[in-house]
Amino acid sequence: MAATNKDLRRQVALERFRQDLFYRINVLPLQVPPLRERPQDIPLLAAHLLPRGHTLRPEALDRLCAHSWPGNVRELRNVLERAAVVAEDQVIRARDLKAVREGFGEGFSARAARAGLPAAKAGCRPRP
Repeated sequence: MAATNKDLRRQVALERFRQDLFYRINVLPLQVPPLRERPQDIPLLAAHLLPRGHTLRPEALDRLCAHSWPGNVRELRNVLERAAVVAEDQVIRARDLKAVREGFGEGFSARAARAGLPAAKAGCRPRP
């Protein structure tokens, strides 16, 4: 499996990507929308990506849902791993995410503040 944000067909035409390699990896292409277009996937992905034994408080999930995730699922995984390291116990809270905010990039804090946390995007948090 391989992933890219580039149009490989175009890159082959521009001779920036090897044609033989393109045909070797282009067996079953899948188009997956970026995470920012699928906020409803964040709770399930976060639950799957949490380090073993860790849980996520609802206010922490709200913070995750308020972020645009330019790094997609890889960024989400890294943030959860860092938050698990700084958490006092095996419960990740909003303050733990705040402690690793540099991993979110500069815009996270401003977006979260404008959202008036808790501010999950519509459809992000599962219904009880």
